[in-house]
Amino acid sequence: MRAYTWTDKALTRHAGRFVWLSLDMEKAVNAPARKQIGITAFPTLYVVDPSDGHVAIRWLGGASIAQLERLFDDGELAVKGGAKGPALEALIAADRAYGAEKFADACTQYNRALSLAPANWPAYNRAVESLLSAYSESDSNEATCRVADAVWPRVKGTISSANVASYALSAAVAMPDSIPQRQFLVLNTRADIQLGMGDKSAAQKTLTDALAKAEAMPEGQRSDGTIKNFKTRIAKLNAGTD
Repeated sequence: MRAYTWTDKALTRHAGRFVWLSLDMEKAVNAPARKQIGITAFPTLYVVDPSDGHVAIRWLGGASIAQLERLFDDGELAVKGGAKGPALEALIAADRAYGAEKFADACTQYNRALSLAPANWPAYNRAVESLLSAYSESDSNEATCRVADAVWPRVKGTISSANVASYALSAAVAMPDSIPQRQFLVLNTRADIQLGMGDKSAAQKTLTDALAKAEAMPEGQRSDGTIKNFKTRIAKLNAGTD
């Protein structure tokens, strides 16, 4: 980000909106700040309320210009107030809980924000990625996969799709082998990634292989819902609607 994103001239118009600070967390002198803010991964972006030092927004990983500008807007609202609408109010509450490392509360509020969101809500993708990050922090792998699968049709083809697919794949792989549906979550996410890369034939093969495995599962582990999901996805892919 330092080489490409932060040097982009498009960001110069935001120079006066915040007091900017970059910390090298590999230096011992910054250890107190790392402990105080609760930095667990690099890079992590924060919007901190200067009135009391609480983290208003926490964002793990890199970000595009569009994603940064969304964070700037939401962070400013979180600090200065003035949020309008229940979805945005819930999003700000979720961000504050996430910043305080209250991940269960954050997940509840992010889900609430998404359930209240109007059509074409500008903060939708950011809320989705933040929710998946909060689930990741709390090791809620099944919930991560469930949410990623539900939002994929809406985020597919956007800049958020890579992060959503990455969260889902990491969560699916992290599940114990004792969970029968684990392999199907992995295959479903793999197909999403292949489609996101424009490789329709690879996605079709992945889904076809997944369907065959799902149909071959022994009684007691065989899921009609999983089989139906793969058949539906294959049909949509053939029709050009997936």
